[in-house]
Amino acid sequence: MNAQLIVIGALGLSLATSGAWAQDAKAPNRLEVASGAVQQPLEKAYLKEFAFLKAEKAALTARLAQVRSNSKTKLAEARTEIDSLEGRVLALRRSSTALEDRLRDNERDVEQSSRPEAVYELLSRAREPLVAASVEVSALPVTGTPTPEETIRTIDQTFVGAAEVLKQGQRITKDSGAFFLPDGTKVQGEILKLGHVAAFGVSSRGSGALAPAGAGMFRLWPLPAKESAQALLSGDAPSRLRLFLFESTDKAIEAKKARTLLDEVRAGGVVAYVIVSLGAVGLLMVLVRMLTLLWVSLGSARITDAVLERVRAGKLQAAVQRLGKARGPLARILGATLRNVRVERERLDDVVQEALLNETPTLERFGTAITVIAAVAPLLGLLGTVTGMIATFDVITEFGTGDPRMLSGGISEALITTKLGLMVAIPTLLVGTLLSSWADGLINNLEHASLRVVNAHEGLQAYHEDPQATPPGMPESVGS
Repeated sequence: MNAQLIVIGALGLSLATSGAWAQDAKAPNRLEVASGAVQQPLEKAYLKEFAFLKAEKAALTARLAQVRSNSKTKLAEARTEIDSLEGRVLALRRSSTALEDRLRDNERDVEQSSRPEAVYELLSRAREPLVAASVEVSALPVTGTPTPEETIRTIDQTFVGAAEVLKQGQRITKDSGAFFLPDGTKVQGEILKLGHVAAFGVSSRGSGALAPAGAGMFRLWPLPAKESAQALLSGDAPSRLRLFLFESTDKAIEAKKARTLLDEVRAGGVVAYVIVSLGAVGLLMVLVRMLTLLWVSLGSARITDAVLERVRAGKLQAAVQRLGKARGPLARILGATLRNVRVERERLDDVVQEALLNETPTLERFGTAITVIAAVAPLLGLLGTVTGMIATFDVITEFGTGDPRMLSGGISEALITTKLGLMVAIPTLLVGTLLSSWADGLINNLEHASLRVVNAHEGLQAYHEDPQATPPGMPESVGS
């Protein structure tokens, strides 16, 4: 029963639905009209909203690009600033490290100088010049440790004495006394002292500036200061003051002697003698080669012109006789050329080349030896430098570095040999190169002169065979 009712209800609902669809199908025009009326304002609103959103998007895109550009610029500036700050940090670290090192050094120096032994040694060294200046200063005990009172008293006397010495250094005193002449003669005269740094002496046998001679004595210094000394002792102001400044009169000061070449060679040792001997040999070779080249070049143009004149005139025998009066490579080469001028050209060229080869050793004599000397001299100087430094180190090993005079011998040998080696090498190399160029030019001139003679003879033969071939007066070669 219930199933039947359900089926009947479903059929009724189906019929009602189909009827509604039939009515909708019968009235489509009303729905379309209503839909078209509503669509136009919605489309306009949509288009307006779309345009607004599009403009908003463009603005946001431009702003994003600007933000990115500004970000890149700020990022680059920040990186530059970071690099600068890192550089400053590194510089500050280095400065801090250097300051720390200096601080440690200063602390170490203060620690060393504050030791009692260092103070005692300093006071002992300060007492010596004060006592030499006639200033009383108590000496510290040699044995035992000085008491604080003794140390303080010595320090006080040292400073007081130093102030007194400074005052004395500002005084100008005039006394009668003795001093030595440059030749060692002791004379009596007047001595004018300018504090403790300079002095002048005037005597009947010599006047001028004084220098320490040791033990508080003075000697006349070889300086033209006679007018200055006489003017000062007479109370006048000299127009030009010449004086000798010194620190103390305890040690004698010797005038520096002018060193001659022989003195330098002696100071350079055995290697210096070898270098000088080599330089003398090189100089002799240079002179010999220069005279040889000069002898070859003198009169060469005159001889060549005389021979060419006779060859052009057909007087070969006269040309040979003219060469017989001359001496030298040019005469021999031109003689060989004229004696073989009638042979074939190839044979003649061989004869000329043979003659040139025979004369080349004379023109190139000592050229290689001079170059070798120029190359060996600096090496010998270097050898002397090495031996001199070895001698210096030997002295240091045996005696230490207390006395610089003991080291001067080895150092002088080291430097003097280098100097002598360069003095020999530089001019020898320069002059040797110039002489080699001169010799090459002379060889070319000899070959050219021979070629001119050959061309003159061939031109003369061609003219005799055919007068139209070579007109009279035509040069025998392009280079003539």
